[in-house]
Amino acid sequence: FYQDTLVTDAPNNAIVFTDTAGSQWTFNDFLTSPTGQLKSYQDPAQNLTTLTYGTSGVSLGKVIQAQTVTVAAPDTITETWTYDYFLTGTSAGKLERVSLARSVNAGPSVLVRKVEYSYYPTTTSNGPQNSLQWARIYDAAGVQIAAYYHRYEQMLGSRGLLTLILFPQGYEL
Repeated sequence: FYQDTLVTDAPNNAIVFTDTAGSQWTFNDFLTSPTGQLKSYQDPAQNLTTLTYGTSGVSLGKVIQAQTVTVAAPDTITETWTYDYFLTGTSAGKLERVSLARSVNAGPSVLVRKVEYSYYPTTTSNGPQNSLQWARIYDAAGVQIAAYYHRYEQMLGSRGLLTLILFPQGYEL
């Protein structure tokens, strides 16, 4: 017997799923496009994460922002994750960058960290075209603090299987 609930929130065009711990997931209802898309998540401590989706171009239907508001008395901390996508080229539509910014008590938003992604532009012996090649992490000052290299094994009839992630300790930056 399940204790979780699933209810319709008609005034907000939403369906709300609540688990027994008190976490709530809010989705678009069947009258709102795109149907079933996650709108927000609220944890048992009432910290709220809302999602914003792209409405056109390469980001259509993709998350472009996730914002979490956490109340840690006496402060209210807002963390904003921004997702950018390549606009052109062989990587068009793929994730280009994710940035984390933080503000306290409605103060200025300050960049904390970002990760930039690059993809194999063509198929090589190390990976198929458009597969993730590098994930480079930068601190708030723009200094690269880590890099992860991805290599793939070409298998007959497949796009390639990820066989190696080289962590920063595996080489010098």
